[in-house]
Amino acid sequence: MKALKGENPDEFHSGQVHEGKAQIYKDSIDQYIQIIETLKKKSSMAIHDDRAAQNSGKGGKLLLIDPADYGTQHIFFDDSALE
Repeated sequence: MKALKGENPDEFHSGQVHEGKAQIYKDSIDQYIQIIETLKKKSSMAIHDDRAAQNSGKGGKLLLIDPADYGTQHIFFDDSALE
C-alpha cells in the first residue's frame, strides 16, 4: 500500500490501525521507545517513512541512536540516496 502525495498517514492507515496491524507514532521519543521495545522481541524491523512530509520540508528520515548503547549496530537503508 502506498499513500498518495499529500494524503494524511492517519487517515490512510486508519483501517490497519483499527485492526491492530499498524501503529503511528509522531513523537520522536515515542518512536524511539517503540523501536527499542520491538527490537527486544525481534531482531530486526522496517519503518515506512512519510515521503510526502519529507518532500514538503516538514520531515526527514529518522535514525534514533542511544549514545550510551555500544551493543547495537545501526544500519540505515535509503532508497532515494542518489536523489
